[in-house]
Amino acid sequence: MNELIPIVSAAVSSGIASYGVAKWLIRHGGPVLRHDLPGIRSLHKHVTPRGGGLGLLVLVPAACLLVQGEAVDTKATIWWLFGLALPNGLLGAFDDCRPLPPQLKLILQFVIAYTFASAGYIVHFTDLSLLGAFGLEWTAPLLTSLWVVWLTNVFNFMDGMDALAGVSGIIFMTGLTVIEGSSSGTKAGISGACIIAAGAVAGFLILNRPPARIFMGDGGALFIGGMLAGATVLLSEPGKGVPFAAPLLLMGTFVFDAGYTLIRRLFAGERVLEPHCSHLYQRLARSGWSHAQVRSLYFGLNLMMGGGALILVYGDVVLRFFVWLISVSACVGLVAVTRSVERLSFIQQPMSHEQK
Repeated sequence: MNELIPIVSAAVSSGIASYGVAKWLIRHGGPVLRHDLPGIRSLHKHVTPRGGGLGLLVLVPAACLLVQGEAVDTKATIWWLFGLALPNGLLGAFDDCRPLPPQLKLILQFVIAYTFASAGYIVHFTDLSLLGAFGLEWTAPLLTSLWVVWLTNVFNFMDGMDALAGVSGIIFMTGLTVIEGSSSGTKAGISGACIIAAGAVAGFLILNRPPARIFMGDGGALFIGGMLAGATVLLSEPGKGVPFAAPLLLMGTFVFDAGYTLIRRLFAGERVLEPHCSHLYQRLARSGWSHAQVRSLYFGLNLMMGGGALILVYGDVVLRFFVWLISVSACVGLVAVTRSVERLSFIQQPMSHEQK
């Protein structure tokens, strides 16, 4: 219990400081920060500065290193977690100010991820319940790197609606904390880093709540995405008692939305590295659902899959089977609801024109 006091204090302090940095950027960051203009690919209606997550890059690592434990393995874990997340955040921050070619960003991200994996932080196995556990062997560094790059960018892809990614990030960080804390005891390791990051994001969200006064930007989104990606790998290390499938399912809604959208665009022959507005959450919002309805749906799915992730850690084979069955059904249902809303919107549009 005593270990939680400095961690919670650091989380609260990071939240206050994160709010302060974002507010300062709104007032004085105009000459440096890029501004997102309302357009066909956006869901916002007003010119809004991006880069509000810049404070996270400094505040979260500093706070975590101040309250880290004395154990050598804990220090190494923290250093490598931020050794992955911070370069991604800096890369995104540079892109917020001066856009980089997407191909160059991906190459640099893969180098960062492969460095992380080469240090021995790899997914040694995956347990999908029905398939059983199997080793990745010599492919582990490569597959781990691909997973890290993918999840880091997934969080950034989903940061396209006020508070959607921010609140979801807090849910994910809290879920990872519960998963590790319940299996090995909360300490100033991954759990502590997640609690502090959640506090910092909560502070930023005060200014990102609808209608947002500032966006997180690639800097903040890639930093948080990098933390989430690194934590999923570190939690699945041997001895942690956490199957890789658990953190994967925790973030399953975001992973599914981004994965489904990517595959759909590939089959449609679209250029997948170019900006678009075809994520499921964007399609729902453009087809008539309010932003509040879309956020509520995604937050509910996040919480449901978070509960399922805990069952994957502690439940038996039968329970894990039903968790996957329900989760897959929920993802299929998300696609079905989106298509239904789009069809209804398409039918109603001609009717509204005829009435005029």
